[in-house]
Amino acid sequence: MFKNVEAGKIVQGGSTITQQIAKMMYLSPERKYIRKFKEAVLSYRIDRYLTKDEILYLYLNQIYMGHGTYGIESASIGYFGKSAKDLTLPEAAMLAGLPKAPTTYSPFFYFDRAKQRQTYVLNRMMAEGFITREQMDAAIAAPLKLKRANPKDKVAGYFVETVRRYVQEKYGTDILYREGLSIYTTLDLSAQKAARDALIKGLTEMEEREKYEKGIVQGALYCMDIKTGAIIAMV
Repeated sequence: MFKNVEAGKIVQGGSTITQQIAKMMYLSPERKYIRKFKEAVLSYRIDRYLTKDEILYLYLNQIYMGHGTYGIESASIGYFGKSAKDLTLPEAAMLAGLPKAPTTYSPFFYFDRAKQRQTYVLNRMMAEGFITREQMDAAIAAPLKLKRANPKDKVAGYFVETVRRYVQEKYGTDILYREGLSIYTTLDLSAQKAARDALIKGLTEMEEREKYEKGIVQGALYCMDIKTGAIIAMV
């Protein structure tokens, strides 16, 4: 606070988890004294009415984790291709180190830094009595199998990505990822699966007929409801 007063503006943060929740969920990111005052009031109310576990729950479901993921469940899928409940200790420790600086500690971009951060988290867990030294050593030594999310791995990956981009462009990143939107689309899963299977079958037959190298032929398919004009499948 002294540095802020000395500079005549907000130049340093140092927010607690409760303050970060207040800022993420209710306030703008502007660096002004009035915002810091509101943050302090909201933080007091959050601490007063919510338990520590409830506060941590909110934080883990709102915090930015890098690569377009918000919250621990989204990050778990984005980095390891699995639900958070299925994470191993070394995987969970890797994700726990991301909120401080998601890009700086991205295991996709800077694996060595991410590994150092993971080691720090595991050391802190051991020091606080959550794990034993043996568990810490085993987790540090364990190999990590990263799995970047790929739209092709999903039944309607391209459809969902198209919707995501549209909403982000129209309403902004904060609203898309932090407002808990319910988005209703015209996707028909039965038509989507049929379209995907038909396209794969057609491309495979063309490769075999023309003796092309496997996987070299690409294709796309849009399926539209002729009565409404709605897109019901996209491959």
